[in-house]
Amino acid sequence: MSDEIKEAGKEFGDKLNDFADMAEDEFTKLYGEEGKMECVVNFVRDRPLLSLGLASFAGMILAWMLKGCCCRKAK
Repeated sequence: MSDEIKEAGKEFGDKLNDFADMAEDEFTKLYGEEGKMECVVNFVRDRPLLSLGLASFAGMILAWMLKGCCCRKAK
């Protein structure tokens, strides 16, 4: 019985290590040297007016969509 517990603990530890490695990889992809977040930050820094225009356009589209589905008057 003690061997079974040790084996289960070892398997659980291996799964935790795999999960930790996977989380570290995802963190590196997002915040690494040239991860997704870094690319977005660099884009906004390099092209502030284009970024503002894209954000405005996305806001107008979102407002139009919400107005169409949330603000309908009942007849």
